[in-house]
Amino acid sequence: MTSNPMMTYGTLFGMNIAAGKLINTGAFEVTYAAAPGAAPEPCWSKLETGRFPSLEELKANVASAAAASPRPGLSGAADAAPVGGDDDPLRDEL
Repeated sequence: MTSNPMMTYGTLFGMNIAAGKLINTGAFEVTYAAAPGAAPEPCWSKLETGRFPSLEELKANVASAAAASPRPGLSGAADAAPVGGDDDPLRDEL
């Protein structure tokens, strides 16, 4: 950035134009996928609701989708296991 400020300003200007064009489409879709390649869970659709979500609504919907999505490679016991407890083999390494 400091070595080429004109490139930085040009990039920011271009991103601002692109963001303006995307907002004009009226679409605001948020999905959650537990892992790459997993089927995404819809969290919010402005096209369906007709409005933008509040931050609290968006956080709640993403948290709900994350809780409902199974995480590949983890069993139920591993999800509930505390990290960094007395029985953690890496505890002494830190």
